[in-house]
Amino acid sequence: MTRTAEDIDAILAADKQMAGQPRWQESDRDTVAGLRVQLVVEGIIRTDVYLAGNAVVHLSPQPVSLILVCGGRPVERLDLFPRAPHTNPPGGRVPRPLRGLILPAGQHQHHAWRLNRTFPPNWNLPVAEPWSVLDSVAVAFQSFLAALNIVGDLPLPPHEPRLVP
Repeated sequence: MTRTAEDIDAILAADKQMAGQPRWQESDRDTVAGLRVQLVVEGIIRTDVYLAGNAVVHLSPQPVSLILVCGGRPVERLDLFPRAPHTNPPGGRVPRPLRGLILPAGQHQHHAWRLNRTFPPNWNLPVAEPWSVLDSVAVAFQSFLAALNIVGDLPLPPHEPRLVP
């Protein structure tokens, strides 16, 4: 069971792979698609370690988030084309160049464990840095998985852009 920051450090450092074939599932309202795939950590399927995702189906560019969850706690998150700006806390727990940094809506964000490790779990990864790896959503997914030592491929989420009146 994942309980401490050291447990999370060990999971992040370990080789991981997806248990099964990941699939995006559309919500009842067909506006959001979700993903949840358990991870195999060093040969063992961990019920408390999984990759989650959500994507807005009808917007373009498509907002997508991927989240690594350990023990019920989000520990890494990638936000592509977020719809709202993000402001980092100004305090001393945040590295100087990121203190109070405002990432505008649409700016890709990486909420890394190394930046959020000292915050309580209920703070939900308050520190983000720009994510610049985006030749495509598929490349961003692969880069994020590689950064987390996760082997496997994620399918692209369903995307049906609509004109807004």
